[in-house]
Amino acid sequence: MARLPAFRLTNKRRFAAFLTTAAAAAAAAAVIAASLSSPSVNGDEVSLFADGRVSLVVGGSLIASEKDPIVIGDGIYVELGAFIGNIHAHAYYEEAYATVSVTTRDSLIRMGVGEAEVKVNLNPVRAAPPAMESGGDLYVSLTFLSEYLGLEVAFLEGNGVVAVDLAGRKGTAAKAAFSTVAMRAGAGFRHPIVHRAADSGGYDLAVYG
Repeated sequence: MARLPAFRLTNKRRFAAFLTTAAAAAAAAAVIAASLSSPSVNGDEVSLFADGRVSLVVGGSLIASEKDPIVIGDGIYVELGAFIGNIHAHAYYEEAYATVSVTTRDSLIRMGVGEAEVKVNLNPVRAAPPAMESGGDLYVSLTFLSEYLGLEVAFLEGNGVVAVDLAGRKGTAAKAAFSTVAMRAGAGFRHPIVHRAADSGGYDLAVYG
């Protein structure tokens, strides 16, 4: 009989610990329930890339570059280093001739900087200057080169994005189930809206990559 009080004391401690744990769980559940029942919904609408720059997206990936693409009319230009590093590696600048050369499996394209005449396999081709200088940097025309490299290039003016689909990687489309669907800048209602399905006329959302 001498051990019975100790047994009862141990049970009391366990019961007290259970009550403490249960109380903590109930408090946490109440906080979660409150946050779910009255979420803070952010109704602000912002651009997907809201810093005012023109961004380059290649194969679904945002390219980090200090040199933004340049859009002149229907012409889309990217800085030569960004072009070589992210779109087509087989290009180089011949300083002695002020010429940018691009090679493909079956073509040699030589573009004089600022020149409207291009030589493709030594044959002259007239085009808007496919290579130009801006701010001391060299740029090449994706609009011109897309035909030879199998690229699909688009300027999404509303978001300030030049999107490039690489050969063999076509953009697809997702369709929202309801016109009230809104795409947000992050997970959760607290993030601002960057796209409304109703603005797409059929709720199509372009997906690159």
